Amino acid sequence: MPEASVLIVEDEGLVAQELKERLEALGCSVLGIVRRGEDAVQQASVLQPDLILMDVRLAGPMDGITAARNIRDERRIPVIFVTAYGDTSTVDRASETEPYGYILKPFDGAALRIAVATALHRSRIEKERDRAHEELALSEARQRKVRESLETILQDCPAVIFRSPVQKERTFTYVSPSFRQLLGDEPALAQTPGFWRARVHPDDAPLAQSEWEKSLISKRLWNEYRIRHADGNYRWVREEGTVLPQQGEVMGFWTDITREQEVEVDMRRAHRLAAVGSVISGLAHEIRNPLFAISAAVESLESDWSAATFSGYKSVLRSQVKRIADLMNQLREFGRSQPITLSPEPPREILNEAVELCQQDARRAGVTIVVRGDAEEGAVLADRTRLVLVFRNVIENAVQHSPRGAVVDVSVRSEGDSAMYEVRDLGTGFRPEDLANVFEPFFTRRRGGTGLGLSIAQQIAREHGAELRASNDPSGGAIVTLRLPLLPKPE
Repeated sequence: MPEASVLIVEDEGLVAQELKERLEALGCSVLGIVRRGEDAVQQASVLQPDLILMDVRLAGPMDGITAARNIRDERRIPVIFVTAYGDTSTVDRASETEPYGYILKPFDGAALRIAVATALHRSRIEKERDRAHEELALSEARQRKVRESLETILQDCPAVIFRSPVQKERTFTYVSPSFRQLLGDEPALAQTPGFWRARVHPDDAPLAQSEWEKSLISKRLWNEYRIRHADGNYRWVREEGTVLPQQGEVMGFWTDITREQEVEVDMRRAHRLAAVGSVISGLAHEIRNPLFAISAAVESLESDWSAATFSGYKSVLRSQVKRIADLMNQLREFGRSQPITLSPEPPREILNEAVELCQQDARRAGVTIVVRGDAEEGAVLADRTRLVLVFRNVIENAVQHSPRGAVVDVSVRSEGDSAMYEVRDLGTGFRPEDLANVFEPFFTRRRGGTGLGLSIAQQIAREHGAELRASNDPSGGAIVTLRLPLLPKPE
């Protein structure tokens, strides 16, 4: 039996002494003996024993049953009644106090040991249960506080947090309460099938869907598009997130960038007007030169028409007409705006295709193109046709600025999680003061050049979320680089 502290409440001295001796023999510690019910209530509060042995009939106005009821209400200390009265009315009245047992007088040692052991065991179990209930209640209170705090944060957070399953058809399993502020609808509406596709602006939907499918491969989500508010107007949102393969879902958030986009549109409009002026000025200059040559040739033919004269000017006319046609083709490519179609592509194959398209011009210029690279494994996410055009324009520019007999070095290598493309030539390089302008339209130092090739290449690079960069090699020549992220290897 575990050691326990006991208070004896008994008004017969001999019985109280016998109980004390027997309890001590069982290993219990007797804290005291009291004769009155009022004293029992007071001592129970002071001593806080593990168990009370209580006689039903006590000296004074308060009997043991009333004392046990008061003790139970205040302290919940277990009580065993010790009584000579086993009649039904006494037992029924005592049962109302939920006692832990009865011992009838006269009692023997076995009955006392069993009653005490049973009461202490039951008391220990009940205390453990109460403690567990208290801990559970505290835990639930803490969780409730956390939930309330989180709901407050989510309610006040301007960004809309969402979860979406990893699948081609876009759906949502959760959107945060701030969805109401962003789109004017209840969050539950976002979880209905077809919601996203129905609310994205028709002009933005193809690119938005393409970026979503791209993120399922790259594991990174970033996009900007318009989505319809409940009032019928569209809001611009920036969408950012991460794919969690083990959970099979995308965690992300929408940020309202409507005002930001309005400001950007105004800025783009101003830049566009400035760019249009620059393009018109450059276009007029580029067309004026071949038109002057054509006009001079026509005037010469008018003053001295003969087959021999026409034969001499025929190549001039053809070359200048071709120059204008090439300029028009480049202008069409420069002004083209359409969604790109991305797919995993081997980094080296894109480069090889571009080099093959440049070989004829290189042979005519007496320049050798050498391809190097160690990025044989992995893939980049690219629009193959458009990216080939990037490298073709850059390589052609390198060939045109290389002296006869020189080598243009074209390479791709793996650097961490990226594919680094590089085109080097052995020409005079870029003028230091020109480095900031080499990708601007109609900026060129080459006689007969339009200055659109590198501009087009930069435009396509940006469509892929990348930037072309130009620099000079200290040992001579120019370097143009492009970095594209490699797709994660399949697990």
